[in-house]
Amino acid sequence: MLMPRITARRRPEDVRGPALGVRVLLWGGLAAVLGHSLVVALWVGPSNIARTEIGADRLGGYVEPLFDQAWSVFAPEADFRYDLVEVRGALTTDAGTTETGWMEVTAKEVAPQVRLHPFPSRTTLMSTRLAGQLQSAWAELSARQKEVAGTARQDVPLSLLGARLRDAATTPAETTAAGAYLRTETSLERFVGALARVRWGDRLTAIQFRTYALTVPRPNAGARTRQVRSPYRLISPWRPVPVVPAEALDAFRGYADQLGIE
Repeated sequence: MLMPRITARRRPEDVRGPALGVRVLLWGGLAAVLGHSLVVALWVGPSNIARTEIGADRLGGYVEPLFDQAWSVFAPEADFRYDLVEVRGALTTDAGTTETGWMEVTAKEVAPQVRLHPFPSRTTLMSTRLAGQLQSAWAELSARQKEVAGTARQDVPLSLLGARLRDAATTPAETTAAGAYLRTETSLERFVGALARVRWGDRLTAIQFRTYALTVPRPNAGARTRQVRSPYRLISPWRPVPVVPAEALDAFRGYADQLGIE
């Protein structure tokens, strides 16, 4: 005859957790890991309110002696670089046509999107992305295509420039590169053109934009925040203001207000 198995039940007082010392070590270790991760994230991240309040020197004093990562393990030249855009316009006045000063589009994007945000995202910086993509597209052009673009861009509409770049191509890859360059420059021209229209209004008849790179070399003991600015890299000719539909211009007005462009 099978006898029922009797299982002893544990009483609540018999169930014991880790000793107090072990719990202190576990929670203390977790707090240390989270604190260390936060400090390193602030150190490697872009400028923000928390980083400014704590101070780069304090963060660097903790990270650099023991935890600084040698990026040369992955890439010998790991300087941080980003591209910037400026635009200016030609305005009609009673005295004729006058040129405006250069408006730093990227700088106006950085102020609300990065400096005033505790966890900024560089993907919101449209001008930086477009300028970087344009520079990459330019690098993919052949030497002959660069010569064509450099000598025939003045007063040449983008549609005609694209046709000339494709005619200068000798391989399918160069034809593809011509299309990529044309699409990117068109996107950047329309973007800065819409902002320029919002900034200078109906008197605006033509625009010109230029790009340059700002490089922040790897921090070292001699210069923690040094920056290297490149010469202007790509300068467009004066072109008529791109046609922007009214509904799209309304959207750009909201974006311009956010950037402080009046």
